[in-house]
Amino acid sequence: MINLLRAEWIKIVKYRVLMGFLIWLNPVGQGAFVTIAAIVALFSRESALPMAMTSSHQWTTDMMAPWAIITFFPINIIGRLLPLAFMAVVFAGEYEWDTWKNIIPRSQRVHLFLAKYAVLASLVTTSILATGLISALGFATNHKILGLDYGPEFNLETFSDFLGDYGQQLLLGLLSLLILAGVAALAAIITRSILGGLLASLGISVVEPMSLALLMFLRSIVNIPGIIKVYLMTPSFHLDNARSWFLEDLPLAATYVPDGTAISLGLSLTVLAVWAFGLTGLAAYLFQKQDIT
Repeated sequence: MINLLRAEWIKIVKYRVLMGFLIWLNPVGQGAFVTIAAIVALFSRESALPMAMTSSHQWTTDMMAPWAIITFFPINIIGRLLPLAFMAVVFAGEYEWDTWKNIIPRSQRVHLFLAKYAVLASLVTTSILATGLISALGFATNHKILGLDYGPEFNLETFSDFLGDYGQQLLLGLLSLLILAGVAALAAIITRSILGGLLASLGISVVEPMSLALLMFLRSIVNIPGIIKVYLMTPSFHLDNARSWFLEDLPLAATYVPDGTAISLGLSLTVLAVWAFGLTGLAAYLFQKQDIT
């Protein structure tokens, strides 16, 4: 399995242009922004202040903020398009480039699939981690030049609290990434084409976070009040509910949840895990049974 992971990593990182636009765009873009902000701060405080205001003024928050790109509605509608497109292209490209049928012995199909799955998730995770680190270091430098406070003070207690909060966001981010990877893999396996995989996976990623509004609209047409409860089974609902528990120690507000239903943190994490590993298992099963030739 280690050899498969290494081989997949080497193969995927060779897609330099694809990775540059879809994986490294966020950390490189953020790095460019904070570098320019620091340079401007050296020459013009007045011009640099608006750029500094894009920060939360706390390194703890700036480090965690990039995870909102894939977990927080409505930012995630656009934010997760890039990593999802990358995963969809890499999965579907194996069919269009005829690499699957040349390298797959049937007995190792699942291992090969899981290796690709793990490498793709690791690359996206690395990109998000790098974006947060670059953001915090860059804004710390910018605030130092401008003489602005950038807290909280770094000490053992602060860092310990930060690790706990960051771990919660990391957990939600990883579950969201696994769900996205499952969607991308299923779209590629079913369509066997890059265009089909992109359209199917991106379409699902846009519709699913907006499902509450779509269900409310459908309820007004078909006059079935209970249809809104379908939203309680979606990953987006449980991501929002788990985040609410983590940040405020409360479930989502009753005005937001259909019929005021309160869902526990444990149930939301369980549902997210079922989605993540269920999609992974389904994709692996279909891939194992598929006639590649």
